[in-house]
Amino acid sequence: MRNYVFHQVAIRGNVVRQVDNALDVPDYLGGFGCLHCGAVLIDTNVFAIKQARPIQFHWCELVSCVNNLTREGTSVPAYDKVTNRSGDLYFPEAEDALLLAF
Repeated sequence: MRNYVFHQVAIRGNVVRQVDNALDVPDYLGGFGCLHCGAVLIDTNVFAIKQARPIQFHWCELVSCVNNLTREGTSVPAYDKVTNRSGDLYFPEAEDALLLAF
């Protein structure tokens, strides 16, 4: 087993919005970021922020990222900082690992 910061992460049902009069810091994540995690499930979240890539992860083993939308209803893709790829990701193994943990 690898050493992870978190072995299992579930991020579900959140509304992420911009804070009024906040500073725009370059390269600030401004959403969800997962670093060195095992199984990650990011599901059914709404983003009302200006960040180009509000869901980012790197060095995670299994990431399942589905049903994440903007306030307008468009899909929010996940971004893998290691491979520089983005898109919707679905790995049922991530959901299975989280379900077994509960």
